[in-house]
Amino acid sequence: MFAGKQMTADEQKHYLYNQIFAVLNGSSSYEDFKDRLAEHNINLIEHVNGKGIYGISFALTKCRYSGNL
Repeated sequence: MFAGKQMTADEQKHYLYNQIFAVLNGSSSYEDFKDRLAEHNINLIEHVNGKGIYGISFALTKCRYSGNL
């Protein structure tokens, strides 16, 4: 929920996409990227096996949607 308004799955996807790429473009390293995502209330989930990270996914941790994407 964002300010009393529920987002559709498609709206959530576009919101995350825009936010993640803006953060990525302003990051100087992977650690900086993860820190900046947290500052934007986006949780980065690393999928790990015995050989290391094989994928990442993202989720909103706190919602701040104002209605304009």
